[in-house]
Amino acid sequence: MMSASSCLFLATLGIIYLYPLFESLVDKKGKIFWLWEIMFLSLSAQIFVLPIILYNFQNLSLISLVANVLVLPIIPLTMLLGFSDGDNRFYLFALGDNHGLADFSAAQI
Repeated sequence: MMSASSCLFLATLGIIYLYPLFESLVDKKGKIFWLWEIMFLSLSAQIFVLPIILYNFQNLSLISLVANVLVLPIIPLTMLLGFSDGDNRFYLFALGDNHGLADFSAAQI
């Protein structure tokens, strides 16, 4: 069984080496370039991790690309709320509790 670090390493290699090839295929000035960017980032990472996924699980979920397109735009908001929650808990405990609830709600979407 392969470790998680090997999956992360291969996914990073996929993004470094394969994503620029995909990126050169689309017009960067288009209105939906951000959607192509998310899809190509996910696809380039998954192509490099594919052998490990198939070896360990003997199965491939085709819905993962669609899930990544839906989830990845929400991640920066969740990270921002999480970091500000940590700051608020350090300075104002009551505000941190309320803000933590907003962070949890954003993560559940």
